[in-house]
Amino acid sequence: MASLRTNKEKILEKFYKTRRKFTLWLNGLRSNYSLKKAANKAYFLIPHHHRKKITFLKYSFTVMGLLSAFFVFSSLAIGFVFGLIIFIASGLLERVAFRHPYLFVHPFPDFDLQTEKWVGCGFGYYATPGGEHIPLVSMVLTDVEYAKNLARLFLSWTGGKYVDEAKNIQVSVVVLKNDKYTFFFGPSLKRPIAQRFFQSQKDKLRQVSLTDEVAEHQASLILGKRCHIGPNSYFKEFRSRYLEGVPVMFEFVLPPYNNPQTIKELPKFVLFDVQIKNKEELTRKDMAYDLVDNYERGGKWQGPEELDPNH
Repeated sequence: MASLRTNKEKILEKFYKTRRKFTLWLNGLRSNYSLKKAANKAYFLIPHHHRKKITFLKYSFTVMGLLSAFFVFSSLAIGFVFGLIIFIASGLLERVAFRHPYLFVHPFPDFDLQTEKWVGCGFGYYATPGGEHIPLVSMVLTDVEYAKNLARLFLSWTGGKYVDEAKNIQVSVVVLKNDKYTFFFGPSLKRPIAQRFFQSQKDKLRQVSLTDEVAEHQASLILGKRCHIGPNSYFKEFRSRYLEGVPVMFEFVLPPYNNPQTIKELPKFVLFDVQIKNKEELTRKDMAYDLVDNYERGGKWQGPEELDPNH
């Protein structure tokens, strides 16, 4: 029985790896090859490294068209078809535009990631002395120094600000089932500094071409953790109360789960880009779209045994 289970797990693992490779290949195809419309004309967008090939084909068809004047075809129909092919091919080649790849690298940690020290997430509301209730999201960690390292990394994403009005950081919570969700935390793909970088490259490109485009690529670290919704979890009520777009207070806390302790040495962040969605609601524009499947299955408790919520 154990052998059958092991074989089944191996087959499933192979299937998921194959599916992942196919997804990555398909994403690469979509990002490199597409259609665009500019000045009421349709263009084929392809990677810039194909430019020499396209230039060679353009000259080749031009030469073939010129040389065809010296050929005597066996019938008018063949001559017409040959000329039509040259005309269509030349026209299509004139509708080719190129994508120029540019890479923006978001700050990466200068310390070792220790995922086993991130043991959970918390949701609630912070009551101010004035009677206001502010949405509160927390990251449950078992080590204060590790929390300080993460806070320093987050500040490198926000430009040194604890109040992230520019939406440099994005938090995405993806609900997998009634009792599970995955929490993603990372730099937003729309960080102002990244957008300014790509815009500057677009402005330079427009000086030499009105049809070519900048292919925007970004390298970043996305922290993710799959969590169970326990019987005492406040997550479901938090989701029902929370309105997307409302600023959220974010803090680091220490266990225990039933009475988490705020790490007082670290100021709280205020984040302005927090989303909670069901997996079925995700689109390709969402940060978690290509990440969530890696967190949906398998995996074991990574934290200290005494903190395992399943015990």
